[in-house]
Amino acid sequence: MAIDDIFSGTSLDKSKWVVENRADTTVQVSNGVLQLGSSTTHFPYLYARSDPFPATGNFQVDIRFRYARQGVCGAPIAMASYLLPAGLSQSEANARSLTPESNGMAIWLWHSLIQYRAEGERPEMPMPGQPNEWHLATVLYVGSRYYIAVDGSQVLASAPTPARPVTLWLGQPVELGTGFSCPWDILLVSQVRVQTIP
Repeated sequence: MAIDDIFSGTSLDKSKWVVENRADTTVQVSNGVLQLGSSTTHFPYLYARSDPFPATGNFQVDIRFRYARQGVCGAPIAMASYLLPAGLSQSEANARSLTPESNGMAIWLWHSLIQYRAEGERPEMPMPGQPNEWHLATVLYVGSRYYIAVDGSQVLASAPTPARPVTLWLGQPVELGTGFSCPWDILLVSQVRVQTIP
């Protein structure tokens, strides 16, 4: 298993995660739940310390999460073929993100939206259910296709693509900028698992 974290104990396992815990933000582990929040212009940003995805073959990702608060400023869960450094402006983040022609991929889970990007495909689907309820998101990569399901119901089956993620992150790398503020999401995560499957 490439990564399996149920957030036991009272602190984040930094052998699994790199933490960009910037000033006035919350990264808290308690009762098997990771909580991320912020009251300032930036949000915590965590990413897997090493590439959790196999270089070949099929894999499965399971993430159990809920949004205790749905803010104007979003804090996604993401997996992608690139890693955004912390502290980017929104324009810098947009410039570094994948264009439809890029040979890469990304999946974002937001409190109200699921986004998929790979080789020209750019579908967006509403997040099923209520954001303040616990959800289990499952991403399968099988036979060169991505399948995304939430709470056991499939929401996307992609076209074939060789593009594979190399990182998984929780939170938001983008810096809003001095003098700009808006209410952030409060993101709770109780499990992140990436494993190879037949």
